[in-house]
Amino acid sequence: MSHTLVPLDGSTFAEAALPLAIRLARETGSSLTFLSVLEAEWVRAGSWSAATLKAELHEYLEGVVRKTSELTTAQLAVSVLDGSVAAILERFVESEDVGLVVMSTHGRGAVHRAWLGSIADHLIRHLRVPIVLVRPVDPVPERLEEAPALRVILVPLDGSQRAEEILQLVGRLARPAGTECRLFRVVPPPPPFATPYLPHAARALRETLDRGREEAEQYLQEVTERLRESGLTVSWKVEVGVRPATGILHAAEAPDVDLVAIATHGRGGIPRLMLGSVADKVVRGADLPVLVARI
Repeated sequence: MSHTLVPLDGSTFAEAALPLAIRLARETGSSLTFLSVLEAEWVRAGSWSAATLKAELHEYLEGVVRKTSELTTAQLAVSVLDGSVAAILERFVESEDVGLVVMSTHGRGAVHRAWLGSIADHLIRHLRVPIVLVRPVDPVPERLEEAPALRVILVPLDGSQRAEEILQLVGRLARPAGTECRLFRVVPPPPPFATPYLPHAARALRETLDRGREEAEQYLQEVTERLRESGLTVSWKVEVGVRPATGILHAAEAPDVDLVAIATHGRGGIPRLMLGSVADKVVRGADLPVLVARI
């Protein structure tokens, strides 16, 4: 992971991503690039020239570099580009060997579509590199400090090999600091049983959930053994009888969990379905940072 990109717009809100970006750069040995985009609307709406605005953005980013350099030995770079923010970020990631994007996102709540800013929303659905979304606290701390070491990364799995592809990335983040990887599997409730006799339905439900729990536990034990052989610290947990997103969000509330790492599927023919529904709900509902990787 040679390059970590942090998009910044000059606000303390966007800078809330910096502490975790610094920490992840330390763990992965990557460089950090701070990027701002000058949109045409800014020039048209003000009385300043594009050159003046670009100079101010460069000065702002150099100030970020000075603050950040006190906390990290990572190589630091800045860039100011013109154009549409989403398109510029996407093009920059593809052309500059960016391996990870760390950025702030809105925090209005899981119900509103605006919870996930339109830029982050676009990037999740189009970038081929992982994105860490940081939901800032209110108010944003004035002093920049490195985020504490990650204690536990929660990794939801669904039993598929595609979902397991995120484990390689999680391993690169967790191994340097001895971070625990907590594998998590949800056994959702089965559909209603077509029987009018309540005791039969209750017994069938219980047997189905028990069978699902056993299969999930066996699967996570097998994955755990494989990861431990690679030197990772791994635990696992199964939650039964809840919807996947609900179970993941509940598990993420554990006091030692510092990051959720979840896989989502890639582009599709219907834009709203590009982001898997479970990952979508987790991203919008979690209070802690979420790493989203397209598979």
